[in-house]
Amino acid sequence: MMVTNNLRLLAEGRISPAVDVYVVYRALFHNEQPPELHRTYCVPDQFLSVTYVTHAFRHYLEDFLGKLTRNEPEVYALPALLGSGKSHFLALLLHVIALYRRCNGIGECVGKELGKYGLIINTPTLVGYLRL
Repeated sequence: MMVTNNLRLLAEGRISPAVDVYVVYRALFHNEQPPELHRTYCVPDQFLSVTYVTHAFRHYLEDFLGKLTRNEPEVYALPALLGSGKSHFLALLLHVIALYRRCNGIGECVGKELGKYGLIINTPTLVGYLRL
């Protein structure tokens, strides 16, 4: 139901067709109210309910989280072309990191929450790896 409603709102110009990663970041980590056009991208339940996580997104997400646990360099190259979903991936990553924050870095908690949206990935515990 939410997906159908969001598609209608998108068609009516009431949801932005583009993800503004900075707005998502400010909403998740600074508790700022996003503009109405970007609200769906900033509210975890709404965003995760309408986001289809491709095999590639799953791979990149698990790879990124793994790099954090291995103390590898902080730069993460995302090999993708224009229009391939990099901003959407970054918004997803921000939501996952915010979820880690709410779960105090406990991977099991994060995995359980993501599982509610059909997103099953390896979620390592990140206590001591992130400043949450």
